[in-house]
Amino acid sequence: MSPSWRDDLRVSVCPRRLVLARYRRALRRRLIESAVVPIEDEPAAELARLAGKARVTVVLSNHFVRYALLPPTRALRSRDEWSAYARHTFASTFGEAARSWEVRLCSTGFRHPRLACAVESSLLSSLRAVSGVVSIQPYLMSAFNERRGRLPREAAWFVLQEEGRLTFALIAGGAWRLVRSRQANGDWQSLLPELLDREIAASGEPGCDRVFLCAESEAPASLGGYRVTDMA
Repeated sequence: MSPSWRDDLRVSVCPRRLVLARYRRALRRRLIESAVVPIEDEPAAELARLAGKARVTVVLSNHFVRYALLPPTRALRSRDEWSAYARHTFASTFGEAARSWEVRLCSTGFRHPRLACAVESSLLSSLRAVSGVVSIQPYLMSAFNERRGRLPREAAWFVLQEEGRLTFALIAGGAWRLVRSRQANGDWQSLLPELLDREIAASGEPGCDRVFLCAESEAPASLGGYRVTDMA
């Protein structure tokens, strides 16, 4: 292995900041640096300066990602058909702005809803141009994949809190049932039970009181009638 590629760099791209963790690749992978780096403009230039010769995994804040849940259908078979369906869904929901978005889908098969993600194409292009970038992932998918083994089979909420934003995912039987992202400024801890009540009303899943929470700031000790597991 070339010594110039001995480090792995994981970078979360957030509004106005990059959050990074650098790992040394050896017999045992170990953390050697962590930092929060303020940024004023596009993140790619600062990322290029920080990356050096490392292999870079980029995690995009949910501020930069739009999500859509596509119902299962046997009518769509090919990847191109599913992609066209996803682009049409985003355009119907978000209008003209969606024309400049790049769309990707999770592979869940035709029996379950498929989660589609959309990101501004120019942002993805600038990040891909940074030497060493090997993966770009939406935060929801990155967080879920790291914790999926700890989530139950029965219906539960998977909630991500970032500065100014809450993302709700309802997962049941190993399938996505609802995904929603909302602005949440100020005292999000106090707002969360009411927002969960609204999402439950929209989802048609009464009695779903399990909440698995990944929060940047301090997680609430309790959420009214909800049972909370802190997964940060």
